[in-house]
Amino acid sequence: MAKVPAFHRDRPGEKYHDNDRCGPGSEIPLDKRKPGTGGYPHCSECERLNREGK
Repeated sequence: MAKVPAFHRDRPGEKYHDNDRCGPGSEIPLDKRKPGTGGYPHCSECERLNREGK
Protein backbone atom coordinates (compact mmCIF):
# COMPACT_ATOMS: atom_id res chain seq x y z
CA MET A 1 0.00 0.00 0.00
CA ALA A 2 1.20 3.51 -0.74
CA LYS A 3 -0.34 5.24 2.24
CA VAL A 4 1.16 8.64 3.14
CA PRO A 5 0.39 11.22 5.84
CA ALA A 6 -2.89 12.99 5.14
CA PHE A 7 -2.77 16.22 3.15
CA HIS A 8 -5.23 18.57 1.49
CA ARG A 9 -5.44 21.74 -0.55
CA ASP A 10 -7.15 24.61 1.21
CA ARG A 11 -10.04 25.49 -1.08
CA PRO A 12 -13.82 24.93 -1.10
CA GLY A 13 -15.03 21.46 -2.00
CA GLU A 14 -11.62 19.86 -1.48
CA LYS A 15 -11.04 16.35 -0.15
CA TYR A 16 -8.11 15.10 1.87
CA HIS A 17 -5.73 12.53 0.44
CA ASP A 18 -3.55 9.83 2.01
CA ASN A 19 -2.44 7.59 -0.86
CA ASP A 20 0.40 8.55 -3.20
CA ARG A 21 -1.19 6.60 -6.08
CA CYS A 22 -4.27 8.86 -6.07
CA GLY A 23 -4.60 10.75 -9.35
CA PRO A 24 -6.38 13.83 -7.98
CA GLY A 25 -4.06 13.97 -4.97
CA SER A 26 -0.93 13.71 -7.09
CA GLU A 27 -2.12 16.69 -9.16
CA ILE A 28 -1.81 18.99 -6.13
CA PRO A 29 1.58 20.74 -6.35
CA LEU A 30 3.81 20.07 -3.33
CA ASP A 31 3.91 23.77 -2.44
CA LYS A 32 0.09 23.87 -2.28
CA ARG A 33 -0.30 20.83 0.03
CA LYS A 34 -1.35 21.44 3.62
CA PRO A 35 -0.78 18.74 6.25
CA GLY A 36 -3.70 16.89 7.82
CA THR A 37 -7.32 16.49 6.80
CA GLY A 38 -8.32 20.15 7.08
CA GLY A 39 -11.74 18.92 8.17
CA TYR A 40 -12.45 17.83 4.60
CA PRO A 41 -13.97 14.46 3.65
CA HIS A 42 -11.73 11.60 2.52
CA CYS A 43 -11.05 11.36 -1.21
CA SER A 44 -13.00 8.46 -2.73
CA GLU A 45 -10.03 7.47 -4.92
CA CYS A 46 -7.77 7.26 -1.84
CA GLU A 47 -10.44 5.23 -0.04
CA ARG A 48 -10.64 2.77 -2.94
CA LEU A 49 -6.86 2.43 -3.26
CA ASN A 50 -6.48 1.93 0.51
CA ARG A 51 -9.26 -0.66 0.59
CA GLU A 52 -7.61 -2.57 -2.28
CA GLY A 53 -4.23 -2.41 -0.54
CA LYS A 54 -2.60 -0.39 -3.27
